[in-house]
Amino acid sequence: MTVPPVDKLGLYVSIPFCRSKCTYCNFASSVYPASEHAHYVERLIEDLRHVRPWATEMSVQLPRAVDSIYIGGGTPSLLEPELIQKLFQAMRAEFSVEKDAEITVECAPGQLSDATLDALVQAGVNRISLGVQSFVDREARGSGRLHDRATVLDDLRRLRAAGIVNLNIDLIAGLAGQTFASWDESLAVLIETGVPHAFGVLTCDTLEQAIDRAGLKAGNKGFEAGLAAVEMASLHDAIAGPDGGASNEKRERVATTEGSR
Repeated sequence: MTVPPVDKLGLYVSIPFCRSKCTYCNFASSVYPASEHAHYVERLIEDLRHVRPWATEMSVQLPRAVDSIYIGGGTPSLLEPELIQKLFQAMRAEFSVEKDAEITVECAPGQLSDATLDALVQAGVNRISLGVQSFVDREARGSGRLHDRATVLDDLRRLRAAGIVNLNIDLIAGLAGQTFASWDESLAVLIETGVPHAFGVLTCDTLEQAIDRAGLKAGNKGFEAGLAAVEMASLHDAIAGPDGGASNEKRERVATTEGSR
């Protein structure tokens, strides 16, 4: 198969550190002591320095231009400010990051210190994705999240005050104990936040069940909001089996929509 040439790259970097492991999470992440953070970042930097010789050896085309960076996890916002600075310096040393590049970092609500926020702004980060999962406090606690609704709203205020207005919120439909009414509540708060983007994860077995469990019924006040939070064209492939044992790929494939307000 012939791979068409590309002139720009998107970089994805995984930071697998978490303060606690959430009940629904099947990603390669875990709780590690802070002392491991520096070792991991140094290894990332080493890999970045060797990526171009590796590409040459493997006869792989590797453009220098980068138009997007996504730092996911895990919880990248747990990195110390100086490690964030070093990581971005290394990426910019090896690649030419365009001035208008979208640079995203995932953050857990309540785990973004003022010093870390300053470091992100200085590094050129212009988009933040918050792993909210539910605006209903009991659901957030039950799934292992360490924040409440007030914390999320305060983080949104702080991010906007720092100049980062391109914001995403993750929500999960199908959490243990979630009801039609509580999903409606999360969607309503999502809309009120005014964020320009939402990312929905569903854990259901059929398209019909996904609609029913989310309470998306014609005439229901959450109907339009729910349809905006998940793109129905991709929903059937995004859902998991009734026993929750579907592959991570199925559970994590989701649809997003711009302007979900």
